[in-house]
Amino acid sequence: MEKKSQNLPNVIEMEKAVLGAMILKDGLIIPKVTSILQEEDFYRPEHRLIFRRILGIFDRGITPNILSLIEELRQNNEIEKIGIPLVTSLADANYTTAFAEIHSKKIKEKSILRRLIEVSEQISYEASTDLKPLNEILELAESKLSEVKTKSETPKSFGFSDFFSNVFENDIENMKKYSNRSTGFSNIDKVQIFSPGLYVLGGLPALGKTTFAWQML
Repeated sequence: MEKKSQNLPNVIEMEKAVLGAMILKDGLIIPKVTSILQEEDFYRPEHRLIFRRILGIFDRGITPNILSLIEELRQNNEIEKIGIPLVTSLADANYTTAFAEIHSKKIKEKSILRRLIEVSEQISYEASTDLKPLNEILELAESKLSEVKTKSETPKSFGFSDFFSNVFENDIENMKKYSNRSTGFSNIDKVQIFSPGLYVLGGLPALGKTTFAWQML
């Protein structure tokens, strides 16, 4: 692995810094990191595995930290593959969320460069062996380079409203058939202040949001 790391573009320390940042502040930076990076963008296989497990923890609503990460790796029989020293090194006091986005972009850049090297070697092989018609080789080159370009593009942001729209769209459509059903409250039935959809109720703690919602129900 050491020999390989000298030949292919990589930023190993930045990879560790990003992983370390992901387990700080209850995973605050994770959405920003995942808008830039995918598992395959990490150079070291161990870092890819750690990235996957941190996301697994975060997606289940568990606070990502060293202890929860070690437990996640242990439950998946992967702690031996990673090694406790590597995992605990992510708790380095120098790691911070402040540079996670910048580091993520640099990791992505190196990932794209490695992919370009891989694609160029494949195209070079096809051209040098001369076993395929020229048009097939050109189509292959165009397809592979287009794929790399697509991966290098910044993904579109996925906003809060988009998330709820995608998740609840079908439920909203299904509930529309009940829009004319009587609620038992004459003023609500006559005025019909609500229409089928998603309503978000916000406010400071202890203002009575839950009580209001229960009263409406």
